[in-house]
Amino acid sequence: MWDHALHLAMVLAGVAAFLVAPLPVAIPIFAAMSGLAIASSVAVRRTLRLPPKTGSESLIGDIGTVVEWQRDTGLIRHRGELWRATGMGAFEPRVRVRIVQVEGTVLHVASDDASKASLRGRL
Repeated sequence: MWDHALHLAMVLAGVAAFLVAPLPVAIPIFAAMSGLAIASSVAVRRTLRLPPKTGSESLIGDIGTVVEWQRDTGLIRHRGELWRATGMGAFEPRVRVRIVQVEGTVLHVASDDASKASLRGRL
């Protein structure tokens, strides 16, 4: 509610300033404000297209290192933290794996080479 009232007040103040100020002063101010509005909208659009930087979604596609592995489960280290992981195949310690899915506190991983191909197929 307040943001709409603030927006309306800014528009009315801009129109009043344009009507009151002499034309040689009003036009450069209008051009500068228009340029700032366009630049900020471009920056906002770019920011909205970026992948998330927080939450479990930010883990997908990242690389982890296997700490220990038995059958199809084990532990991987990602960003200095140990995570429970599951994946197809037997991984050796210190092998790099790519995170392909997050389910609660369990990371689903694949070998770094195989997961690159599957991620390319989704994009």
